[in-house]
Amino acid sequence: MERVQKGGFLLLGFLLGSVGPLWDSLFNGLLVALTFLAFWGSRSAREGWKAGKVYIGANVAFLLYFALHTTVVVGGGRMEGNPTYSLFEALLLGFVLIPVYVSALREWMTPRLLRAFLAVFCAGNVCLQCYVCYDMIGFWFLTDLKSALKVLIFTRFGDNREVLGSVYLIEMRAMGMAVAALFAYFLAFRAGRWWKRMVFGGMFLLSLAFLVFTVTKSALLGFAMGFALLNVYLFRLSHWRTRVGMVVLVAVLVAGSAVSVKRVEKFGQRVEEVKQDLRNMREGNYDGRTIGPRIAIFKAIFDHVDEFALWGEGVYSKERIHKWFAEAEDEITVYFSSQNAFLQYWIQGGLFGLALVVYLFVAPVARNWRRSGFPWLVVSVTAVFFVVSNTCVTLSKMNGRPLILFFLALFYFYGGMFVRLSEEREEKKQEIKRFPAD
Repeated sequence: MERVQKGGFLLLGFLLGSVGPLWDSLFNGLLVALTFLAFWGSRSAREGWKAGKVYIGANVAFLLYFALHTTVVVGGGRMEGNPTYSLFEALLLGFVLIPVYVSALREWMTPRLLRAFLAVFCAGNVCLQCYVCYDMIGFWFLTDLKSALKVLIFTRFGDNREVLGSVYLIEMRAMGMAVAALFAYFLAFRAGRWWKRMVFGGMFLLSLAFLVFTVTKSALLGFAMGFALLNVYLFRLSHWRTRVGMVVLVAVLVAGSAVSVKRVEKFGQRVEEVKQDLRNMREGNYDGRTIGPRIAIFKAIFDHVDEFALWGEGVYSKERIHKWFAEAEDEITVYFSSQNAFLQYWIQGGLFGLALVVYLFVAPVARNWRRSGFPWLVVSVTAVFFVVSNTCVTLSKMNGRPLILFFLALFYFYGGMFVRLSEEREEKKQEIKRFPAD
């Protein structure tokens, strides 16, 4: 049973980085099966659930609240339009099932297994992005690398495109690349053998290159914040030779970024779009391609804040948002959501929904900070999730929801092991021992 659980956990890690966000039935089916096996006759799994009763209970409580809210508004006929019940699937299979499964891993989880999970996650993400790259340009880059790179950058690495039969939103893809790049960078510094450091270093460079090709501001900003925090931490842990290498690498990346903005047309174009949006907003015009439309969306939604602030719109939230956008002065009817995960769950679940999402982001950091000091690695990755979630409805889409909820649950239940990954190199004998979960 232990081998099955460990293998399933690693398979979930690979799927999470690769096709899991695209093939939701496969990912959810495997998650349900592994959760059932974990709890079948396992006392420690039930103990894990008890240890995380507050974290899990918050998600269960919101699911029950949403069910009660739906019963009241649908049964009482208080709202007009067509209700959307898909959020129940998201709450049950994402918000409830993922932390329940993660809490059940106490019996088998070790720092070594956690490191392997991060490694296969990074490998899965790199494999998926390599497939997308091949699907776009084939082996053209072997004969004309400059033209191939232009295609990748000017098409934003394919933007929102169909990948393996499912539409993959560019913000979600970029978020996955940013997280994979951070973990690969971390593993490259903490791996024991030189060839492993080379492999993880290669994964980092590939993930970073693919991320740059997307020209997605939120994911790049989130990565920059996480990368800065992670480098401060690793700098403190490393000896002087490694520190010199880190300084050189960071200097090269910063210089490369500055040159790219000035010399690569697409990067310059994106910067100019932001400047133009800011100029337009000063004149009261919210048309644009980056910041402007999102500000117009937030403005239209907060004009109706009294309608959802306390209880939320529940299963009618999609209909209500469409109505608000249609009534807005600005032309935003082409959008279908709030473009912000926190705001989206506030609209759907009222104060309870907003409080839940904030809690899920804050709880892992606060818990680890209280027990082990400032959790650098946890905060670095959470920064990516937080930044992207403020410009995209990450928790409402299968492309991004499992990734965020899975890692937040891992951070909450096994934050101490993430600290040990930072403090101990792979080859040390202590690594193979089991350590109690938080």
